[in-house]
Order: sequence, then C-alpha cells, then structure tokens
Amino acid sequence: MARRPAPLLQLTEHILAVLGRAGFDDPTTLTIYRAFVAWNLGCLLVDERPVVDDPDEPDLMLRLGLHRLPAADYPRLRALVPRLAENDGERDLMEGLDSLLSRMPDPPLDAFYDGRAR
Repeated sequence: MARRPAPLLQLTEHILAVLGRAGFDDPTTLTIYRAFVAWNLGCLLVDERPVVDDPDEPDLMLRLGLHRLPAADYPRLRALVPRLAENDGERDLMEGLDSLLSRMPDPPLDAFYDGRAR
C-alpha cells in the first residue's frame, strides 16, 4: 500500500477519517469505503471508457465493433446496443452512488457531533 501515490493515500486517509468521525466502527468504515471505491472505479474503467471501433461509422453495431463478436455468444449485448449508446456517465455515476449510499447504515451522529447538537 505504501507504494501508492501520496495523493491517493491522502484521499484514502481523508475518506476513512470522515467515516470514522461519523461514528462508524472500523469494519463498517472499510465496507463503506470499499463499496464507494469499487463503484467509482467500475464506472470510470468500464462504463466511462469509450471503446469505439470506428468513430465515423453511423451504425452503432459497427461503430462499437460488435460485428466482430459472434452474435450467438453475445445476444444481450447486441440487443442493448441502442441503450449502451445513450450512456450519460455523470447521471449514471450519481444515480449509482445515491443507490449505494442509501443502502449504507445510518451513522451514529452523536459520535460525529461529540454528543452535542450543532
């Protein structure tokens, strides 16, 4: 872990500290952190990485290079080509984060505020 770039380690430390100050115990903090990181990396590496075979091709199947894949092996991927092209990365990222965060346990806010209302 120590070989990771300092900004990444600082961001990780910051996120873990915020979750800790919110009152989450260590196992819950790590669960939330890992889910958050996994979702963000998945969005950035898979959904947001444009893989366009021929950007000038008007036909979606050809533009995305799906004609190179056997139709019998990838029927759902081919059927969803129009929906894949409608990708709104920022909206999808935010909707996914909202959904992910809504499933997380509520923080014990008393620990966050040191037991005092602010």
